[in-house]
Amino acid sequence: MAGCLLTLIDRIIHKSEILTIDGESYRIKEASERAAQKQALRKKKKSTKKMNRISPETLRALRNQLPIEEVICLRLAIPNKFRDSFLRFLCPLCGEFNTAVNPKTNLARCFLCAKNFNPIDLVIAVRRCAFLDAVNFLQNPAPHQRYSIAP
Repeated sequence: MAGCLLTLIDRIIHKSEILTIDGESYRIKEASERAAQKQALRKKKKSTKKMNRISPETLRALRNQLPIEEVICLRLAIPNKFRDSFLRFLCPLCGEFNTAVNPKTNLARCFLCAKNFNPIDLVIAVRRCAFLDAVNFLQNPAPHQRYSIAP
C-alpha cells in the first residue's frame, strides 16, 4: 500500500510545475501576532499576581487579632443576640441561630452546618465575595469603625 502511494506521489510531482511566491505568509504573521499577545498577557498576569500578594503576617493578624465579635456586630452587622453568656449570630449559610463564638480561638461556629468561621471566612460567607475582597474589606475599615488592624 505504501509503495503504491509513493509511486502516485512521484508521478504527480514529476508532471507538476513548482511556483515560488514571494512575500510573507499570512499564517506565519498571524501566529507571531498571537504569540506576542500571549506573551504580553502572561507578563500582565505576573505583575498582577505580585501586586495582590498579602503577607502571611497580615493574614495571621486578620484571623487571630481582629476580634470576631467586632466583625459580626460592627463590620458585617449580622443579626445577633447574647444567650447563655455566648454571642449567637445568624448563620450566613443555614439562617439559624444555632451558633456560638469562642473568643479564645477567635472562631465562630454553626452547630447545624458544622462549619467554623474565622473573620475572613465569615466575610466571604456573608458578602459572597472572593478571598482578596474579604481581606481588603477587613484591612480597610470604614471611617466610623473604632478599631484598627496591626499587620
